Amino acid sequence: DQCKITPVGEILASFPLEPRLAKVLFCSLAMGCSEEVCIIAAMLSVKDIWLHPRGSKTRRDKLDAAVAEFAVREGDHITYLNVFRDYEEEVLNSKYHDVNNWCNENMLSERSLKKAAEVRKQLLTYLALHVKQQKWIDFSTSSSSSTSTLKIESCGDDTSIILKCFIKGFFANVARLGSDGKYHTLKGHGTELTIELHPSSTLAKFGSPSEFVLFNTFVSTGTAYIKDCS
Repeated sequence: DQCKITPVGEILASFPLEPRLAKVLFCSLAMGCSEEVCIIAAMLSVKDIWLHPRGSKTRRDKLDAAVAEFAVREGDHITYLNVFRDYEEEVLNSKYHDVNNWCNENMLSERSLKKAAEVRKQLLTYLALHVKQQKWIDFSTSSSSSTSTLKIESCGDDTSIILKCFIKGFFANVARLGSDGKYHTLKGHGTELTIELHPSSTLAKFGSPSEFVLFNTFVSTGTAYIKDCS
């Protein structure tokens, strides 16, 4: 009401990300999954990582097969994590492998993955600064305080922590599957929206629809689609 930025806003504004994604990144420090969230946030910040062929059914089939190699039932966020980890391993072993050839074989954009690696490095630098300051945000009261528990760490194979972390930032971007076979937003858009999974989402390509989905991106092209879903 007083048109002043809150302590929460000051900290989130220091990150080179939109506020919701910055909140996810900051929460990851306390939830013990900051290494993974940095990767996913970086992947979400770059242009599409997949190479989308036009006109060639053979190439489209190759893309579907490539996505299937990385895809997991949790959805796009953890799939992006898998892609980056494999890419990072290829870069580390670049003395023995041609990274460009690996990207082409897996229908991945090397340019986008290189950019994601740069963004990830930048985000880790920002997180390291906050770890050094040991300043924590209480999002329930919009206040900040000092703590000695913040650290950059990995959650290992417990990917559920990562998705719980994303819920903290994108709680308004949740939809539920209706009896009509389409998803309907729960809150945060003023009125309920009827939406569909974008054909590029791993949730649309593989497996049966989940009752609830979390999404990062809303696209309207005649049909209202959601992308980057879990």
